[in-house]
Amino acid sequence: MNTYYIYISTDANRQFLQAGMTTDIQQIALLNRVVYLEMYPNQADAEKKLNELSFGRIVRERLVRKQNPNWLNLHLPLPNNKKAAVYA
Repeated sequence: MNTYYIYISTDANRQFLQAGMTTDIQQIALLNRVVYLEMYPNQADAEKKLNELSFGRIVRERLVRKQNPNWLNLHLPLPNNKKAAVYA
């Protein structure tokens, strides 16, 4: 039995809001910034939610602002990834 994930990703400037669905949580971690994430136990419910998010940017933006008002990155770090500090 698969778990279906609905996500909304954005860029650093919040100009781009893309909704999507996946069964692979590692695939979500490859996106730039995931600002909304929701799990569903079956595909029908996940597709219903994805269709609701396709009505327009306002719908997606309201959902993100309600659940994640600071637009924090919610993706899970990949295992064995080392973070590097960059000093300018």
